[in-house]
Amino acid sequence: MPDAPRSTAALRGPRAPEHSAGLEDCDGGNGYVVLVVDPVTGAVDAYGPFTGPDASHDADRRRAELEAEDLHEVTVQVVRLYHR
Repeated sequence: MPDAPRSTAALRGPRAPEHSAGLEDCDGGNGYVVLVVDPVTGAVDAYGPFTGPDASHDADRRRAELEAEDLHEVTVQVVRLYHR
């Protein structure tokens, strides 16, 4: 599987909370999901929907758990959820 794009690589590890901090100011009515991607196994999981701040907190929590387990290759992203 190819390397993760730079935008997702920046969201890994101990620096992760600073990247999701911008969601604190998002409109609470918008929906977001937390996307977790493991390039080693190919697994992709989505959690939510959340408000912006709740998605930010959930993503930061998941990143900390993955870091504690030395799963540095797994990426965590907050993605806007669109409804049709």
